[in-house]
Amino acid sequence: MSIHNITSGAIRTGVARDPEKADGAGRDGEDVRALSQVERVDRVEISEQGRAMAEAEGAQKTRGSQSPDRLASINDRIEDGTYNTAEMAEEVASRILASGDL
Repeated sequence: MSIHNITSGAIRTGVARDPEKADGAGRDGEDVRALSQVERVDRVEISEQGRAMAEAEGAQKTRGSQSPDRLASINDRIEDGTYNTAEMAEEVASRILASGDL
């Protein structure tokens, strides 16, 4: 097997130039020192509309997603013992396992 040199110019070693020692000129005349000294800062701004949406969502979560009638019905079933059966315990356990929360 033989390797033939097909490049016409010098091969760059891939070593980065030190911007402090460089003449300041990069590709297309850009200032290498200026680019390397740019302060990078991330910033997020939340609009008034975004704040209002977040507040409304938080209020909905505190109210709960169940209607008062539905909650009263569940409460009645708890009080009359509907959920105190082996079948109901098995159903609850099956749903917990299926949800992946355990």
